Amino acid sequence: MGPNAETEFGHMDKDDRKGTGPENVFWNTTAPTGIYRLCFDQYDFTIPANASNPITVTFEIQKLGAATQTLTKEFSSLARIQVSTTTIKIPLTNNDWQISSPNLTARGRIPGSIHTILLASNLIEDPYYGYNDVNQRYLIYQNWTFQTNFTLTKDQLQMTNFELVLEQIDTISSVILNDCQLGNTSSMFFTYVFNVTETFCQLKEGNNELKIEIQSPIQYALQQSLLYPYYVPPNCTDSKSHGECHYQFIRKEACSFSWGWGPAFAPMGITGDIYLQATNTKDTSQINFDLFGVNVKKSFDINDSNCWHVDFYLKFSENPFQQSNTYQTIHFRLLHTNWTYTLNLSSLTFPNANYESASTTVDIPSHHIKLWWPNSYGDQYLYEFQVEYQSQLKTKRIGFRTIELVEEDYTDLGLNGTSFYFKVNNQTIFIKGSNWIPADAFQERITREYLERLLYSTAEANINMLRVWGGGVYESDDFYELTDQLGIMIWQDFMFSDSLYPTNNAFLQDIQNEISFQVNRLKSHPSIAIWSGNNENEAGISKRYSGYHIPDVDRPKYENDYRLLYVHLILVLVETLDPTRPFVTSSPSNGWETVKENYIADDPQSPLYGDVHYYNDKVDPWNYTYVPISRFLSETGLQSMPSLETLLQITNDSKDLSFESPLMRHRQHNVRDGQKQLLLEMMFNLPLPLTNDSLQNFTLLIYLSQINQAMYIKTHSDHCRRYSSRSMMNKNNSQGHTMGLMYWQLNDIWQAPTWSSIEYGGKWKMSHYYAKQVYQSVYVLPILEPYLTYDGTSLVKIYFINEKFNGTHGQVHCQINDFHSFTPHLRLTFDVNMNSTDVKILKEIPYQELLRQSECSNATDCILGCSYSEDFENNYEQILFFTQPKNYQLQNPQLQILSVKNRTQIDFDITFTIQYPALFLWFDVFGVKGRFNENGFHLFQTNKTITYSTWIPSTPAQVHQGLTFQTLYDVTNVI
Repeated sequence: MGPNAETEFGHMDKDDRKGTGPENVFWNTTAPTGIYRLCFDQYDFTIPANASNPITVTFEIQKLGAATQTLTKEFSSLARIQVSTTTIKIPLTNNDWQISSPNLTARGRIPGSIHTILLASNLIEDPYYGYNDVNQRYLIYQNWTFQTNFTLTKDQLQMTNFELVLEQIDTISSVILNDCQLGNTSSMFFTYVFNVTETFCQLKEGNNELKIEIQSPIQYALQQSLLYPYYVPPNCTDSKSHGECHYQFIRKEACSFSWGWGPAFAPMGITGDIYLQATNTKDTSQINFDLFGVNVKKSFDINDSNCWHVDFYLKFSENPFQQSNTYQTIHFRLLHTNWTYTLNLSSLTFPNANYESASTTVDIPSHHIKLWWPNSYGDQYLYEFQVEYQSQLKTKRIGFRTIELVEEDYTDLGLNGTSFYFKVNNQTIFIKGSNWIPADAFQERITREYLERLLYSTAEANINMLRVWGGGVYESDDFYELTDQLGIMIWQDFMFSDSLYPTNNAFLQDIQNEISFQVNRLKSHPSIAIWSGNNENEAGISKRYSGYHIPDVDRPKYENDYRLLYVHLILVLVETLDPTRPFVTSSPSNGWETVKENYIADDPQSPLYGDVHYYNDKVDPWNYTYVPISRFLSETGLQSMPSLETLLQITNDSKDLSFESPLMRHRQHNVRDGQKQLLLEMMFNLPLPLTNDSLQNFTLLIYLSQINQAMYIKTHSDHCRRYSSRSMMNKNNSQGHTMGLMYWQLNDIWQAPTWSSIEYGGKWKMSHYYAKQVYQSVYVLPILEPYLTYDGTSLVKIYFINEKFNGTHGQVHCQINDFHSFTPHLRLTFDVNMNSTDVKILKEIPYQELLRQSECSNATDCILGCSYSEDFENNYEQILFFTQPKNYQLQNPQLQILSVKNRTQIDFDITFTIQYPALFLWFDVFGVKGRFNENGFHLFQTNKTITYSTWIPSTPAQVHQGLTFQTLYDVTNVI
C-alpha cells in the first residue's frame, strides 16, 4: 500500500521565490499515488515519494501573469519526512464516472454536476448560452445516478477501518456501496463521512461499485413543503427570475433556485473531493490525530498583555492513554520563529470519557509575532502553526490580530442610539467593502486562478471587507486562504436568506452539523471578522417590513421558530465554538438593540443602530440627500449592464444585442421592469444616445449604465465617509458616525444586467474603478450643499478624510475648468496637516462667490476638480458637477492613441492626446483580459499615460488591436 505523508519539509526564503504575489508551483517529476505535501512559507508543493536526504529540487515558479522561471534549491534538513502506513487515501475523483437519468447517460469527471458533465460530453449546449437556464430546466426535474467502479488490492483490504468521505455533495442523495445502502445526504454545507466498517456494507478485493442516487432538488423541496405541518413563507421567487420554489426546505445554495441577479440551475452532483480513507487500527504503535480547529485571541487592549493565547482543538483516532508512555507528549511550533512548546497529554482537556477529542491553550509571547492588518492598514503576516504527535505533523496557517465590534451609546454627547464599528488591533477601522455572491452557478468550475483574479481585483480597489452573502455558499478553502493573504476581512453570513425556515428536528440537526463544521473549518482564518445569522430575515419577520403577510394570530409561532433557529441554536453554537468574534443574528439588524427587543426589533432598519440595507431606484441616484445617514451601510447598490464583450458570450444573434431585446429582458431579473428602470435612472443625469445604429445605441447605453452605477457608488461612499466622524453627528436627530459601506455587489454569477462591479469572467466595470478611487485612505471630497441648489445659501464644502494611523501632511489642489480649453478659470490650494484619522472641512466657499471669482456665468459652464498631493504623489482627482452632465455642451475631444508600449510582459503603457476636455473617458481592450490603473476618469490636460495590466503575458500589438475608447461627447454626437 502506498505511503501517505502530510508534513513540513523546509523553508524557502522570499527572495528565492523571485518576486511576490500568487505563484503556481509544479514539480518536474510525477509523484506516485498518494498525498505528499511540502510547505514552504505560504505555499504547497508536490514532491516524489522517493526523495532522498539531502535533496536537490528543481521546480518551476510562475508568478500570476508572468513568465515561468526555473529554480533549483538544495534542502538538507528533511528529517521531518514522515511516511505512515496507518492511513491511506484512495481517490475517487476521476474521469470514470457514469451519470444517468431515465433518458440520458454520459461519462465524465468528478468533481462535477449533471450540467458540466453533459456539456463536456457534448450532449447539451453551454448552460449559460441564450435561454438555456430555462430550456435545460428539465434536467433538474428528474433523479440522477452517479456511478463509478474502483479496485482494491488484498494489501489495502488488510486495513481495519474504511471511511467514505464526500467533502461536498449537492444535495439529497442515497449512497450505495456494492448494492448496500451506506447512508444518505441532505445538505451541501458540510462534509459527510460514512464509516464503511461499522455497517453491513462490504468492500471486496478487485472491483467495487459505488452509486450515488441524487434526488431532484426541485421535487424534494416541494415534497418537504407539502409534508410540513404549516406554511413557511415565501413559496416562490418572483416570476421575473424564472425560478423555482421552496428553496428554504433544502440545505442547498438558495440562489441556485434563481435570484434577482442569477439563474435557476439548481445543480445536482458531487462538487467536492470524494475518497476512501483507510486506517490500520491494529497498529498500536501509532494513533492518528487531527488538528481541526484553532482560535487566536488576546485582550482588545493589546498593551495590557504580553502574550497571545492560541486555543487548539484535537481529535485522536482512539484513546491515546491506551498506549505506553512512549508518546505522551505533544509538541507545538510556530514555524520560522524560535518559539516552541511541549505539553504532556495529561495536561490536555478531554471533554468526553472516550478521550478522542481534546483542547488546550498555549501562550505565545508577543515579541515572536507581527500583527495581521486589513488591506491598506498594514501588512498581512501569516504563520504556520505546527502540532506534532507521534512523529505526525499537522499545521494550520494563522494570523495574529484582535477584532472587536464596538456598540457604545452616546450619552456623553446627549444623543440616542449606539455605535456600530470595528476595531482591529485596537485601532478603529472604516469599512470599505462589498458583498460577495457565488462566482459561478456550478461550484466545480470555480478555480483558484479565477478566485485569485477576483480577489486581487478586490484588494486593488482598496476594499478591506467582503460580506459572504447568506443566499450562496460557504466558500472554498482557497477563497479564505486568499482573503487571509490579501487582508480582506470577511463578514460571514450563515446560509439563510430572505425566507423563514422550517424547524423540525431533522432540519435542525442538519443545521447543527453545518454550523459546527463551518465554524471549526473557518475560525483559524484571521480574515473572518464577524458571523451573521442570516440575510434580511429579521426584517422579513418584523411587523414593519414583513412581506410575508403573517396573520397576527400566527405571529408568535413564526417568531418562536425564528428565535429557535438563530438564537437558541446558531448563536449558542457560535459562542461555544468561537468566542473570539462578534456575532449578529441578522443583517440588517439593530445589534444590541435587537437583543434588547428579544431578537426581533420593531425597526431593524433604524439608522441609529446596527447596520442598514438601502435601495431606492425611484429617485435620482446621484442625489446624496436620499441616502440614509446610518451607523453602517452593509448593502446598497444600483444595476448596470455588462460589457458587449461579455454579452457576446451568450449570443451570436445581432437581434439580441439591443437594450430591450427579449434576451436582455430575460436576463434582467429585477422584480420591477428592470431595463426600463435602468433607462429612467440614467435619464436623471445623463443624455441618451442620438444614433440610428442599433448596435451603437446598445453599446452607448451599456456605457451610460456603467457611468450611472459608478456615480451611485461614489455618491454613497462619499456620503458615508463624510459622516464617519463622531464629532460631526447631528445633534437634532442623532444620526451620523457612519463607519462602513459594503456596496451590493462585487461579482457576478453569470452574464446579465446586475448590481456587480466586476462582470462574470473578471472584467472590471466602471464602478469598480470608482470604488478604487473613493476607497483611498486619504481622500478629498468637494460637495455642493444643498444638492444642486444655486441660491445665496449654497456652499461648496471641501472635505478631507484621512484614515492613515500616522496622519498625513500635504496639499489639496482645486481648480475650476470649462469644456472649451485646458486653462483653469481658478486655482485654489489648501494645506493639510492631520496627525490622526479624522474628517475635516478644509474650506466652505459660497457657491455664487466661487462662480464670480472663476468668471463662470452659470452651473453649465464650469466644473470643479480637487486632488491631494503628498510627498510629490497625487491621488485621483475628484470632480464636483455643478449640474447634471446632460446639461453640458461638450466639445469633441478628438482623442488619439500615440503609443502602446510594454514595461513588462503584463504591463502596457498607453499614451494618448486630446484636443478638448473630456468627461468619463472609458477605455476597453477586447480579447485581452486585464485592468487599467484608472478608467472612467475626466481629463483637463492635453495628454496622459495610463497602464493596462493583463492577467497573462501579452504583446503591445495585441493590446493595441483590441483597444477602444468612449467619452460622454460620443453619446449625443453620433448619428
